[in-house]
Amino acid sequence: MFTEKRKLFAVILVITVLLGLYPVSSTVTKLLFCLGVILSAITFIFLLDQRKISLPLFYAFSLPLMCFLLADRPYSATRLRHNYLHSLKNSEGITYVWGGENFLGIDCSGLPRRSIMNALFKESFLSFSSQAFLKALDIWIFDSSAKALDEGYHNQTRYITSFSSIKHISPKLSKGDLAVTQDGVHVLVYLGNDIWIQADPIHGSVHRGSPFREANDWYNEPVNIVRWRVFDSDKYKSL
Repeated sequence: MFTEKRKLFAVILVITVLLGLYPVSSTVTKLLFCLGVILSAITFIFLLDQRKISLPLFYAFSLPLMCFLLADRPYSATRLRHNYLHSLKNSEGITYVWGGENFLGIDCSGLPRRSIMNALFKESFLSFSSQAFLKALDIWIFDSSAKALDEGYHNQTRYITSFSSIKHISPKLSKGDLAVTQDGVHVLVYLGNDIWIQADPIHGSVHRGSPFREANDWYNEPVNIVRWRVFDSDKYKSL
């Protein structure tokens, strides 16, 4: 019986890991991943029950988790933006995969979503802020395309302004702002100093560039500028 439980745990764990690594994600695959994590944890506890240490281990993990989820401390918007930009830059070179949002493959909307999620998860532990953690989960669970980001899907982004093309954008943008083409097909992220980063299906990977130093058709498209709402909430101003 104990051997069968170990085999079941191994199978569930492998499936869960594969779901987590699969670059193309959707709400369904994410729910299956969450289910896999829960089943893996339950199976692991049953295994430990054979050694009579499951209950102490359960309390050792659950009590700190409860304290964390109940915490409502403000996070640093300045540090959040810094880590967001850092994650964007570290994504350079990742292969373009439609629907992807991890290091094995990523698409245009997956790039800013993955980067803001990474920054929020990191900030949640640095600031011990459950709100940052829950915001990251919200962005992760409710997948959004470039068009959805433009429309403020699930209240994650807000509209700033529009321009006839990236070449004509005002210098008053904030680092990390998103430029969504008005047809809702593509999104680029502003890094500052006229530099943009994008998961470009034409280029085939994530890369940085400037509309004044290279030729790229996306720089000529009319765009709407949107901003992540996590950067302008009154409750979470820079610490």
